[in-house]
Amino acid sequence: MNEERVPFTALACDVGGTNTTFALIRGHPHEFRIVARHRCATQKLSSFDEGLTEAMNSMLPHAADYPVTRACVSAAGPVHGDSVQLTNASWDLHSGDIRKRIAAPVTLINDLEAVCYAVPLLDSDDPEQCEKLYHPDGNDPTPRGSVRAVVAAGTGLGVGFLSGDGFDLRVFPSEGGHADLAELDDETKRFRDYLRSTRGSDALEAELFVSGQGIANAASFVETDGGFSSGRIAESVRSASPEVKPAIVARHAADDTDCRRAMRLFTRMYGKFAAGAALTFLPYAGLYLGGGIAAKNLQHFVGEDTFMHAFRTHYNESMQKPLAQIPVRVIRDYDISLFGCAHCAYIQAGVPA
Repeated sequence: MNEERVPFTALACDVGGTNTTFALIRGHPHEFRIVARHRCATQKLSSFDEGLTEAMNSMLPHAADYPVTRACVSAAGPVHGDSVQLTNASWDLHSGDIRKRIAAPVTLINDLEAVCYAVPLLDSDDPEQCEKLYHPDGNDPTPRGSVRAVVAAGTGLGVGFLSGDGFDLRVFPSEGGHADLAELDDETKRFRDYLRSTRGSDALEAELFVSGQGIANAASFVETDGGFSSGRIAESVRSASPEVKPAIVARHAADDTDCRRAMRLFTRMYGKFAAGAALTFLPYAGLYLGGGIAAKNLQHFVGEDTFMHAFRTHYNESMQKPLAQIPVRVIRDYDISLFGCAHCAYIQAGVPA
């Protein structure tokens, strides 16, 4: 494709609970490049407009050379028409307000939609972009068809799927992270029973097990089950807030038995949930793990096979066959949401191939 013949620049923005990142992205699918970037601390912004003003001032030298064709903003929260009600900030987004500021069409999408839009841009065989998770028998199934799914554990748990490619690409978000999650064995059953007792409810959504708070919950369960009884690391875990505890547990999992047990418990529940998503969507073109947790803790997904063993465990032998045919990847590219926004904007703009 001749970029000079069909110039395209997207203003991409990813609104996260910690950071809000803006980027000018130039090019075309599989050739996108970031030409300017600006990051703000989300919780320090009084509104999205404040962050947009900062970004426009920061990226002004590049804006003259790369006028924005279209903008796309992703955020955690449900999209209702031309607005997004954020779950990680006290302000909301409205496409009309953004459009007035940048004088270009604007699309608002859910954060999982952004990841889904980026998946077709990934080279699943490039270890810098994706990490292969081999099945317990050492097999890595050959992708087939066009249905792919994303399961992303981070602050929360997101699920989405996509089909097709190019301008025929269709992306579907979901609320799968709030579905129920069954236990695997006695230990995971006792983990569920522990959360039932602390929550005072039998209705336990998957996000309580598979997310940052899932790691914190696993550590709390291990503590009630005799773990974290003494020592410096144990004290730091016991005294940590739920927001800080996951990072402490993950950081010390290599050298502390109880931290390792908590991470193993979390990883197995992640594998069990991912298998449920795989059987729901049958993504024979690939199941992708997004979010920050898997990418930052690959040793728990690659080294011990706990994730893939849980993924392949199913009481019904006939269901083990489709699971064995699904390639599984961990997304390692931290700019995934920005490129997904650019891809969405590109498709919405209808730029000819």
